[in-house]
Amino acid sequence: AVKAEIWEQTLGLVQDQYVETGHSPTPDMLEAIREELLSREIYQGLYTVAPGENAEDLVAEAFLEQPGGTRAEALYAEHPISIDTLAPAAPVGLMVEMPPSGAQLAWTANLEHDVTGYEVHSLTPGSSETALLASTAAPGTGLAQLSGPAPAMVQVRAVDAAGNAGPFSQALALEGMPMGGSAMAGAPQADTVLGGVLDSEVRLTAERSPYLLSETLTVAQGGVLYIEPGVTILAAERAAIIVDQGEIHALGQESAPITLTTQGAERHNGIVLDQASQAELVHMRITSATTGVTVRRCEASLKGLVIVGSSQAGIFLASGARPVIEGCRIEDNQGMGGLVIEGDVDPLIRANTFLNNQPFQVQCFTPREFDLRGNYWGSAQPPTECFLGNLALDPVLAEPGAAPDLAPPPSSPGLEVLNVNHGTRI
Repeated sequence: AVKAEIWEQTLGLVQDQYVETGHSPTPDMLEAIREELLSREIYQGLYTVAPGENAEDLVAEAFLEQPGGTRAEALYAEHPISIDTLAPAAPVGLMVEMPPSGAQLAWTANLEHDVTGYEVHSLTPGSSETALLASTAAPGTGLAQLSGPAPAMVQVRAVDAAGNAGPFSQALALEGMPMGGSAMAGAPQADTVLGGVLDSEVRLTAERSPYLLSETLTVAQGGVLYIEPGVTILAAERAAIIVDQGEIHALGQESAPITLTTQGAERHNGIVLDQASQAELVHMRITSATTGVTVRRCEASLKGLVIVGSSQAGIFLASGARPVIEGCRIEDNQGMGGLVIEGDVDPLIRANTFLNNQPFQVQCFTPREFDLRGNYWGSAQPPTECFLGNLALDPVLAEPGAAPDLAPPPSSPGLEVLNVNHGTRI
């Protein structure tokens, strides 16, 4: 069938050439040409793709050798070939957001440049069977757009241009929507003076704002702290919000951020996420802290934060930290600078803006290469003296808020790696 199709195409080309010269081939001529073509041989070459083999823009090249030693070559450059057997990574940061338009599933967009969309699947607890609920090109979808009744659990996977479907994300329970969903509305309101140990659910509302953090508030196991958009928290000196095995869902909005600051010139100790069972900090403005946010031994979602003027560090990631940090502005932080990384951490940090942090934008005290691609550092070519550690920065964002183009992957040639010896100040 393939050979017959090729000969028909060739016969059509011959006929077109006759017409271009002002002649029309007769039926007898066409039949003679067809018989001549069918008497010839077509040589086919097959290439077996090995698992894990990937390449782009390959050009097929053919060789034909006669017994007498003559050799013919042909290139098929008009249609380059790509081989893609590598599936995308599992999406991270799956959560439920509650904008005014209704509940939304959201997750962090995959880094692979050939990802074309995502599949949202339901998952029955205690079973490995899944069912497709929705397909979307964007990293998110409305819960109302899911087909069928509301599922108990959902998970997401990415699909690339070759049709490779990656592994599923961690499953998210929708029952009660614990990740910042409607459970917030049912939580009792907190007193306007905060402190001590919290082991139950409470909610901070904009109508009762501002709140006074008179002493450190520890959100212990069983405790859930919900913070609505527009809330202001005024912290006493050295007071902090520590989430130790509890949950925090601080769900500000761009038009109504949550503010954590002090009343005077004193400094508070920021937010500490230590073994938090769930942690979401969205559209918060944190000022006058020693360290704005500390994360250790847990996952966390930090999105749209503005952390300004900390005396020790903007964000500190300690051993076991696995946060997603996206769309944040880290500016004018002192002491150790904007971002400090220590120990065995595994964050995803991208589409953030780092400005005027001293003495370094980033200090990284881990031996492995650290991926900080797709962030803005004040210019398209940030000076190397702003960084300490083994960091991969390129490509950098040309301007704040730009969408990062993160191809090629970290292991590919062309990735700029900034190597600075630990403890050496440039």
